[in-house]
Amino acid sequence: MWLLGPPAQQGEADVEVRSFAPADGIPEDPVFGSGNRWVAALVRRDGILKGRSYIVSQGRCIGRDGHVAVKLEDDTIWLGGHAVTCINGSLQI
Repeated sequence: MWLLGPPAQQGEADVEVRSFAPADGIPEDPVFGSGNRWVAALVRRDGILKGRSYIVSQGRCIGRDGHVAVKLEDDTIWLGGHAVTCINGSLQI
């Protein structure tokens, strides 16, 4: 489940997104790139924001403040920002 609303602190972002998945053991995800893609699709479809690009604030409420840049371009949604590797591994088959 995602929530979209005005940012907690004005000027840093255009919107704040919060992502919850308690059934999967994730009370709140700090910054969720693929989730922001789905939110962006809804923003575009429903005309929620007037511009073709915006900045998302996410994770502030759980002490992991992050930002995602979103650009809507025809049939493409671009996401960008800085990332921190929290887990690194490999899959052996």
